[in-house]
Amino acid sequence: MDKKQKILTVGASLAVVIGLAYLYIFAPDVQLLKKQGERRTIEASLITVKGREKGKPSYEIFAEKASSDRDQSVIDIENIESGTVYGEHGIFLKYLKAGFSTIYLYTNLIEARGGDKTPLTALIDISGASGKKKGRKEFSLLKAESLQYHTNTKKGTVKNGSLSNKRFKIRANGIEINTADETALFYPFPAAETPSQHIKATTLESFYGQELLKGYGETEVKLDKGKTTVKADFLEFSTENYGGHMEKNIRFSQKGKFSTADQLDYIDRSKTAILTGNVKTIIKKGSAVLKESSINKIRNAETRKMLRDGMLMNCEKLSVSTKNGNATAEGKVVLLQKKNRAKSDRAFFDEKKETVTMTGNVYIEKEGQWLKTQKVIASLSKEEFEAVGGVETLIKVKKRRK
Repeated sequence: MDKKQKILTVGASLAVVIGLAYLYIFAPDVQLLKKQGERRTIEASLITVKGREKGKPSYEIFAEKASSDRDQSVIDIENIESGTVYGEHGIFLKYLKAGFSTIYLYTNLIEARGGDKTPLTALIDISGASGKKKGRKEFSLLKAESLQYHTNTKKGTVKNGSLSNKRFKIRANGIEINTADETALFYPFPAAETPSQHIKATTLESFYGQELLKGYGETEVKLDKGKTTVKADFLEFSTENYGGHMEKNIRFSQKGKFSTADQLDYIDRSKTAILTGNVKTIIKKGSAVLKESSINKIRNAETRKMLRDGMLMNCEKLSVSTKNGNATAEGKVVLLQKKNRAKSDRAFFDEKKETVTMTGNVYIEKEGQWLKTQKVIASLSKEEFEAVGGVETLIKVKKRRK
């Protein structure tokens, strides 16, 4: 065996131990560089690099080319064809493809970057819709500029990344990953999409082990292809059934309607938004869309100008269909249109007919008196209230003081 053959035999399988971390390098072609002062002292082609921590695999990378110092504390890898990275609960990234990668053994850090024209790609288990299906994990496609992952802390960072699968897609400039907690933080102002919703927020946090996505700050959800928009300061969204809960400064807008409330729950199966707590709704005739300037006026309690061609309805609970616009109000319903006023236990708004039908302990105000009736039908187009059924005048008798 000549000298060159000895070098290849020795270099074909290398192992380095740093603390409790093990690195294995396998390559059929290894060259030792003899130039003094050159950082790269080892080069290999068609190389496999494997890392282990505490007896468990931490990563495995197969690449076209790699180079390293003699102590292999820093390894530069080019043209990664396939890579696997393990999290706290098994594989969290697989089929990694990247133009460049650097492994820092002393800090247990893996860096991977895309090429000049192609992004870094992989299948990764960190998106809101990654959960389990029939006992098996679902991975999302990651496209990104770069990825950093600490194998000891099980935390990573993605720069300019997008995650997508058949059910869910999310984009963000920055993604902070914690595979031990199964969480991922998306910032700033990330955007997420499902087949029927578009979600934006100052920050989104994915609890991908629970199929849960939380939104913080300026949160906006567009439902059913943008027909309905909800804004709030906090969001909890299920990536399993696409239902959601929103609270803090609720602003609900739909063609011809604008509402404020304390809380909102959305049921995707029935295409229904349920507003609760101090619900106030403006209904415009002709299905006109309210302008932002008009919305601001409502929030400042300047409602008189808004009621020229519409209605103001207050209630404790409002259920609105995001499919056809019909709405049902419940609990202390009060309806005001110009000089007309009525109150009841329940009310139903018909989007096509542009009418509100009030039932249950119905009272209508006429010339300063409250009249009890069976039903009141309020018309947006006719701008009038119609009392249906017998009308009973309520007379209040004041007790004389002794």
